[in-house]
Amino acid sequence: MQDQLTARPLSSSAGSLQASATGALAAACAVSVVLGGGQAVHSLLDRRRLRQWDKARAEADARWGGKTV
Repeated sequence: MQDQLTARPLSSSAGSLQASATGALAAACAVSVVLGGGQAVHSLLDRRRLRQWDKARAEADARWGGKTV
């Protein structure tokens, strides 16, 4: 092994298997990034919506002179 500069090339089937596994891993990573981004946007929109509801509820409390709970 010390006389060789590099390892032997992969066989055709081993190369195809490695390429398929790499492609599947890349696809899974891309899907997780997209889903994670969607979840982050959804969370931000929920926070914004809840802040708007709290503001509207506080305005209604002030208008009606008490807690509307």
